[in-house]
Amino acid sequence: MISTVSNLFSQLDELIKSLTTEQYSRSVPLLQHASIGQHLRHIIELYQELVNGYPSGIVDYEKRKRNLLLETDKEIALQEMSRLIQQLKLPCKSLQLNTNLSAENNDSFSISTTFQRELLYNIEHTIHH
Repeated sequence: MISTVSNLFSQLDELIKSLTTEQYSRSVPLLQHASIGQHLRHIIELYQELVNGYPSGIVDYEKRKRNLLLETDKEIALQEMSRLIQQLKLPCKSLQLNTNLSAENNDSFSISTTFQRELLYNIEHTIHH
């Protein structure tokens, strides 16, 4: 699956390099007025959370750090994608996925998952974006 992530990131790399900084960070009506940079930040941060949660065995995508530089600085985003490809080369292991289904109340729970299952989720999410 790492080769799939690598291929997706290569495609994103080509796209990002073809854009000006203004194009990268401009609001796009077709993207629900988000920028390409905002979408890429979201993608990168999900992979970061998977890597960061791996040592403890707990992944919580909702608690990811939001790094706004990833939305506006193409070079930082490209460097982070390159770094992530190396970091994702991990063996599969069991993980706990923490999530909250409701913003109104504390409807949080934890489910069993695996590194490969979460990697697949991130691949699907990348394609979606």
